[in-house]
Order: sequence, then structure tokens, then C-alpha cells
Amino acid sequence: MNPACLQPFVTYATRTETTLSPNSESTCEWSSRQRTVPITFGVARVLHFAGQWVQVGAVARCPTADSDRGPHGWGWRPNLALLVPR
Repeated sequence: MNPACLQPFVTYATRTETTLSPNSESTCEWSSRQRTVPITFGVARVLHFAGQWVQVGAVARCPTADSDRGPHGWGWRPNLALLVPR
């Protein structure tokens, strides 16, 4: 087994506290010459909820090259982060 991972990303924050973040979560297994190259796009927003600052968002995933080992098809995942000030 000889894996490699590459995850280039860009994040853009708008004036409305919304974050846009396209990236790629590429993995390659050099021994078997298999790779996965999903492109992902995330959107998140900072909100004040019940006295706590939180970031809520979702990430959509689109495969561009499939292997037998990686996930297949479109996918998504929600995210939630509690923001704690110092």
C-alpha cells in the first residue's frame, strides 16, 4: 500500500458572514494505480443561536474519477461548528 493525498482549496468570505469553499480531496494508491478525485463545494454561514455563535453549512461532493475503493456518485455532508471566543 502506497497512498497519497492532495487537498488544494480556496475559501472566500463574503460581507454577509457566508463562506464559499471549493476544493478537491484527491487520493491516489500508487501501487494499484487507483485514484479518486472528488470535487467539493461548501457553503457555510456564521449565526448567533441561543446565545452561542455557530457556523452551519453543507458540502456537496461530485466525483470526477472513480476507483473500486472510493465512494461513488454524488454526495453531501452537513457541518456544524461551535465558535468559542477567547
